Amino acid sequence: MAKLALESDSDLPSNNFRVEVLITGDELIEGQWQDEHSQFIARQFKELNIKINRFTTVGDDIEELSLVLDDIIKRASLCIMTGGLGPTQDDLSLDVIARVAGVEAPINEETWQNILVRFPQLKKAETSNRRQARCPKGASQLENALGTAPIIKMKLKGCMLFALPGVPKEFKWAVKHQVIPWLEAHHRPAKTLHQAVIRVAQIGESLIAEKISSLALDSSIDVAYQSLGGEHRIKLKSRNIEALNLAISKIKEIAGKHYLNDQDIPLNEQVILT
Repeated sequence: MAKLALESDSDLPSNNFRVEVLITGDELIEGQWQDEHSQFIARQFKELNIKINRFTTVGDDIEELSLVLDDIIKRASLCIMTGGLGPTQDDLSLDVIARVAGVEAPINEETWQNILVRFPQLKKAETSNRRQARCPKGASQLENALGTAPIIKMKLKGCMLFALPGVPKEFKWAVKHQVIPWLEAHHRPAKTLHQAVIRVAQIGESLIAEKISSLALDSSIDVAYQSLGGEHRIKLKSRNIEALNLAISKIKEIAGKHYLNDQDIPLNEQVILT
């Protein structure tokens, strides 16, 4: 892969701001561990009114990881990569980042000494643990207050990459204390996204979808469906609150006797409440 230009931080406009998350580890694709990262980061970004466009999980394979990361940075504004920053030979994230960037990832002696100050017991296995002090040239090493794995920040083409530890508590700390502050400083948030959920029952999902399609709702309205057996959730999103309220009113009317509520209350709870 050709060497990429390394760029500095700059403000990122809301338009066309694309976020992707790359989660690594054989234990995830083999079903040995549960993915705790996706749900957590999705919720954190939702609170910031930032959409995550894609989650990708890849095993510990340097060829596959390099291909996927190279593909992501061609289309994403921000990539969050997690896992593979530990001391063992199957921790490949630093190698992958360096490979995609076309640079070396030498050991940062200052970082290693700082790690030893905090965790002097690591000296006993210095050969393997020193791997965690490596840093791709052109990248920044950010503080990880809860462990030894580095947090890497690097601009590749037009994509800002954050490589975060895979240990759940360290990952969550990194998102809250490194990624989110950077987003708040460099990303201009989009206009508020308003959301609503309408519940209907005793009607086929395809039939209610056809009825809603016939309404010709405002183009700002995004409609999605979730079937729950005997009832369905109709999920509405729009940055235009007036258009959203009008859509809710129209869907209530067209649903008729099948309408349950617009507070996202399940049928069994609604029966109890009434």
